Amino acid sequence: MKRLFKITLVFVTFFSVPSLFKNRLIALTVLEKAPNNKLKTEPLQSEDTPYGNMISAAGAKYGVDPELIRLVIGQESRFQPNARSHKNAQGLMQLIPETAQRFGIKNPYDPQQNINGGTRYLSWLLNRFDGDVKLALAGYNAGENAVKRYGNKVPPYRETMQYVNKITAAYGSTYHAVPVQKKLLNRKMAIVQ
Repeated sequence: MKRLFKITLVFVTFFSVPSLFKNRLIALTVLEKAPNNKLKTEPLQSEDTPYGNMISAAGAKYGVDPELIRLVIGQESRFQPNARSHKNAQGLMQLIPETAQRFGIKNPYDPQQNINGGTRYLSWLLNRFDGDVKLALAGYNAGENAVKRYGNKVPPYRETMQYVNKITAAYGSTYHAVPVQKKLLNRKMAIVQ
């Protein structure tokens, strides 16, 4: 009987004590590791990434936050200028041939042209969706017509939803100031004069 009692006591102690302190141990582990993880996951500034100067220049030219451009490039091609998808999207910002042509890109594998074309498209989408970053990103990934088809909501495509969530989480905002379109601004100024 004493032996059965000892075995039961050991069994209960072995399995119940760790579960009683499980949350406390996890909390201590997380607190100890938090500073190291924060250093590893802190995003780089656009200037610290490949093509940082091109990204900054395109952002200034088309009124798009360079950080958003950087995140799109990181997600689209991982900064590989010769990237090509199974859907024939090409270059750093993964422009499909129709989009590249639409925005005047002759060589989608040229980093400068690709960044300019992709940023111009992103600017156009931000204007189209009134600064809604989620809808602009959904349009970038699935096409603006897919967003329109779903009532100006993120289409329920798994890839698109993951794409939008990943970038907006890293970006930290779902709103971007609407870029001023220079042609439109110039036309309004000409009418006033």
